[in-house]
Amino acid sequence: TNRYDPDDATLTGDSAIHGTKTFTGRDMKDDEKFYFQLIQISGPVVDADTGKQDMILDQPKIVEITKDEMQNGSADFNFGNMAFSRTGEYKFTVNEVAPDGRGGYTETSNGSGMNYDRNICTVTVTVTDNKKGDLVADVTYSNDVNATVTDKAQFNNIYEASMNYGAEGKGGIVVTKQLTNRPMVAGEFAFSITGVANDSGKTTVDDANKKLIEADTSFNNTAAAADQTITMAKLQNVSFDQTDAGKTYSYIVDETTEDDAKTLPGVNCDRTQYRVDIQVVDNGDGTMHTLTTVTKIKNA
Repeated sequence: TNRYDPDDATLTGDSAIHGTKTFTGRDMKDDEKFYFQLIQISGPVVDADTGKQDMILDQPKIVEITKDEMQNGSADFNFGNMAFSRTGEYKFTVNEVAPDGRGGYTETSNGSGMNYDRNICTVTVTVTDNKKGDLVADVTYSNDVNATVTDKAQFNNIYEASMNYGAEGKGGIVVTKQLTNRPMVAGEFAFSITGVANDSGKTTVDDANKKLIEADTSFNNTAAAADQTITMAKLQNVSFDQTDAGKTYSYIVDETTEDDAKTLPGVNCDRTQYRVDIQVVDNGDGTMHTLTTVTKIKNA
């Protein structure tokens, strides 16, 4: 009596159920990991009376990605070898999960600047007999969010952080002006804030100036009594996000009023200049802070 028993179809190496994870916005932390879960949802019916299906996974398979595996914001993963001994259709889902703190896994939840991909990839493995002694497995992928990717499971996580320098940077910066011995008339003194390049801080003149609004680049004093110091709050609308992390934005604060015996008789204008350097730091949890240094670079 002859018996035909074809070899199992095996998914292994490049043919294993696999996916790619991308992560943008910041580098992974040393102890940070991303987790992915493979669940079988159906298989060929092996008992018509009971409806029992061929389930080759009795529990979910979990794989993880570490910082070392994440290269240039991308990492590949796979679920290892899987053997199929029956013809028919097997369906699986792949989704991203997180440890639940009890030894298991649960759905991911956004927080601390992290936006997780809600994609669920349905993987269909169709097993056929080639009539040459081998079962053959054909694998297809269907991503519900990242639908344009059809050759693997695709997950894209995005980290975002932001801050308003005026609100969270202790009110931006303050420019002060004093005129001694007579009252100060509104608008008679002019000031400017101008961006400068900071090579070590990885910013250009254009980078710095793009952060400014017109009220920062050119402004005038308010009225004040003799010897009274006025304050002018500036850089109130400057904002930073995760793309600014690690950079330093630099500015020159200058009084641009010219000595004029006709319009400002008896007044000697202040020629002091200040450089403001704003170092942007990402706290890694969706929040940011800045380190601001003000340096006098030209005396009156």
